[in-house]
Amino acid sequence: MKAIITKILFIFLFSVFVLKCSAQYSTGIGFKYGDPGKGLTVIQYFAPKSRGAADLLISYQYKGFNVTGLYEIHSKNHNVNIEVANVGFYIGLGAHAGRSKGRNTYKNDTRDNNSVEAGIDVIGGIEWKLPHLPLLLSGDLKPFYNFTGAGKTQLNYLEYAVSLRFLF
Repeated sequence: MKAIITKILFIFLFSVFVLKCSAQYSTGIGFKYGDPGKGLTVIQYFAPKSRGAADLLISYQYKGFNVTGLYEIHSKNHNVNIEVANVGFYIGLGAHAGRSKGRNTYKNDTRDNNSVEAGIDVIGGIEWKLPHLPLLLSGDLKPFYNFTGAGKTQLNYLEYAVSLRFLF
């Protein structure tokens, strides 16, 4: 009996998941895996036909955490006129703030203990809306500049990452 209930629940949830795929979406939430940070990513599109979006990244990096907010312009919105291969590009600008703990060995990084950092970010990437599923796979490059912290006064690392977001 327990197995039957589990199967029925699975079929119901899968059906809702598939039906949701045909609906328009305005929000995506998922996981971002990159070098050096890994964490949560949330994207919010401004209007159904808008190409603008706000992206929030909360990541664990440098033995600490970092919060980044970005404004992005997408080459297309997947809600309107799905184009060839469901692929689009985006660029954006934003800011970050965070705290790193301990000495790091990432590339010649010599940050001191408990460094508080804030700076600006630029992002550029490519995204692929998976056909028939409410999933968005993206890859991006994000250079940043710190105004505060041990790594200030120089252009810092070119971060790269892959994100998988569930769209709703």
